[in-house]
Amino acid sequence: MLVCLVPVLLATVLGAALLWPQGDKLPHKIEAAVPGAAVLHATVLGPADSDGNVPVRVTEVGAPSPDPTAKTRVAKPPVKTGQKVSANAPTELVQYGFKAGQKVTVMYLPAGAAASGDAGTSAGSGGTAGSDGDGSATSPADGSVDLADQSAYSIVDFDRSFPVGLLALTFAVLVVVVARWRGLAALAGLGITLLAVAFFTVPALLEGRSALGVALVTAVAVMFATLYLAHGFSVRTSTALLGTLAGIAITGVVAWWASGAAQVTGATSEESYWLPSQAHHVSLAGVALCGMLLAGLGALNDVTITQASSVWELRALAPDASRRSLFTSALRIGRDHIASTVYTIAFAYLGASLPLLLAVWLQEQPLSLSLTTGSVVEEIVRTLVGMIGLVLAVPLTTAIAAACVPGGPATERSPANRAAGAETSADGAAVPVDSAAAMDPAEVTFAGTGQMSDSEFWSDRRGRA
Repeated sequence: MLVCLVPVLLATVLGAALLWPQGDKLPHKIEAAVPGAAVLHATVLGPADSDGNVPVRVTEVGAPSPDPTAKTRVAKPPVKTGQKVSANAPTELVQYGFKAGQKVTVMYLPAGAAASGDAGTSAGSGGTAGSDGDGSATSPADGSVDLADQSAYSIVDFDRSFPVGLLALTFAVLVVVVARWRGLAALAGLGITLLAVAFFTVPALLEGRSALGVALVTAVAVMFATLYLAHGFSVRTSTALLGTLAGIAITGVVAWWASGAAQVTGATSEESYWLPSQAHHVSLAGVALCGMLLAGLGALNDVTITQASSVWELRALAPDASRRSLFTSALRIGRDHIASTVYTIAFAYLGASLPLLLAVWLQEQPLSLSLTTGSVVEEIVRTLVGMIGLVLAVPLTTAIAAACVPGGPATERSPANRAAGAETSADGAAVPVDSAAAMDPAEVTFAGTGQMSDSEFWSDRRGRA
């Protein structure tokens, strides 16, 4: 077992060292706003008007963005907590609808930036708020800001921090309550995965490193860490890891071939159109290839650990079963798992790409042409590549587990037990057998115990299948 895993681990460490981002080719981050701009948190007071302006009450005022060229400090936004402003909202948010009480994030733009239309990448010109000559807000008696100046307030998006945080907390609590220490270890593994992606995968892709190499190093390193962390150091976990590594290798080869054969360019989303202009070394096709390999990693890990556990549980139930019988029975479990996992992956991609499917349906063109356009074919290829790796990993993991699981049929009988017609079990206890079953150590009859023999157990399972 270690003969296979140790070289893979060493190769992963070497690959990470060679592909680790150095920082010299990393692009500069895009400025979120112009100097003097500030992020505000506000509460919606009512629906938008015909011009898309929404009345909001400010609940928190953020610090203004610094100006590296200015010698003096940037002035604070001319608005205070509790004041009302009119903020312009994007068309898509207006169409969604605003209701009183909703939490939103608002971008404040100083008068000069609002007048020139220079709003950075986060907001455009929008609603206005008044200020007097010294830059302070002119507030009427009702506490609102006079809408007479050129300062702009634009709604960036809804503030979803509370519901998302509540969902994340609920998920974490449920995982720990149900799975206990193993669930806590799984959450720790998830954190390691996010750190690996944030500090290695993303920077390496932005620097133009080999996408396939980055994907393989990320996948293998994450699997080494998460599997042993969640399931402990054991032969069973190592078996699942070997099956996972085999699935990763297969998925990588298929993804490399499919991305080239299907001409997957990666230029299928809004971000892909402006990303090359900001990150000159990034390869969109490479990003798509890396995504194909990483997308199915969770489902691959699911089936491999399940197959390894199935073989171990079957061994515990039938200690004298042959390895071939274990493989055959565990593979039946794997077939059921494949059927359900295929649907899981398919519906996950279907739900994520539903707007794309609606757009395809509206286009007046042959279905064969619609399904082979760049945006659609990328989703199809990603799904099929992940499924191929998953399906092949099931028999591979099952075979590895059946070969590595401890125990097996009893092969020795003591002279006294042989004379008495008894079989010696794995723990040395005498087990009665009949003359026909004595020819095959797996055919053990547990006389007087009310339990099925090994052969009866497998026959019963075959009948149920």
